[in-house]
Amino acid sequence: MPFYRRVGFTSDQRDRFNELVLDVNDRKENSLKDAIAAARYNGREAMQAAVEQVNAHAEREMLAAVKSGFGDSVAEAYQGFQETVPVRGVISQLASALFYTESPLTANQAELLVEILGKNARTAASKVEAINKTGTLAAAQTVLTPSQREALAVQIDQALRRAAGAR
Repeated sequence: MPFYRRVGFTSDQRDRFNELVLDVNDRKENSLKDAIAAARYNGREAMQAAVEQVNAHAEREMLAAVKSGFGDSVAEAYQGFQETVPVRGVISQLASALFYTESPLTANQAELLVEILGKNARTAASKVEAINKTGTLAAAQTVLTPSQREALAVQIDQALRRAAGAR
């Protein structure tokens, strides 16, 4: 479920939020170009550090802008939503895998799984490589059918392999 639906934005608020996202992303893109150009000759690690620094700054800027424009409660909800972004990709893949089956994933199941995966990641940032597969599958028993749990296990395995390969 999109963030703006979770917090109950009106269409005007959604438009303001989208403009804010675009503004922050434009500044981030320009900063990334500058940081990469500056770090280009200092090696891959320097470039990676520069990118991480720009990303962290953009995240802080976005959170501050959301807080300023929409208040503390929306900023807290946004921060919580952002923390689950990495595991949302796993759920998206699961939804795609189950789309044409007899048991497609519902929006409610997807949101519950995001919470489950977030709680069963071994880090505060809900990183994919930190997912506890056993804990996730156990917690998902009350949310998914047996065939959906099998598909979730496959998606977790694939996500863990991709995350391990990206390191």
